[in-house]
Amino acid sequence: MPALRARWRDTDDAVLDTAELVTALVDQVAAAPPGYSMAQLSIDGSAPLAFGDLGDTPPTVLSFGARPDGGALRFVDYRADEPGWYSADGDNDETVHYSLMLDEDDFPPGSRLPLDSVRLAVAEYLATGERPTCVQWQADPW
Repeated sequence: MPALRARWRDTDDAVLDTAELVTALVDQVAAAPPGYSMAQLSIDGSAPLAFGDLGDTPPTVLSFGARPDGGALRFVDYRADEPGWYSADGDNDETVHYSLMLDEDDFPPGSRLPLDSVRLAVAEYLATGERPTCVQWQADPW
């Protein structure tokens, strides 16, 4: 099983190599202060892309926002023609905001899911490095 590199808070990236560690991160993010309600995950050691200003960007990134009332997912596959996806079939009618290291990010209507769904998706990403199939997705509306 690969390991995930997690970017969260203002510290060095953490390497998470078990489903327990990855799902515990979801709980830590959900309990964090508002400016730290989001994390980015990528496969540790994956070969970065070699074009443009994305030269040190991994091929796929799964970001999630989390609060006690739920969370949302964004998957980016830099190898694809349509790279951006957000979780779908959620309970929010309006845009929700999560913050990665105090930088606010918008997630579209319908993207907020129960935290159990976010935990499952993050664990699946650890196992595959690809867009999780355990949740529904919507194309990036922006």
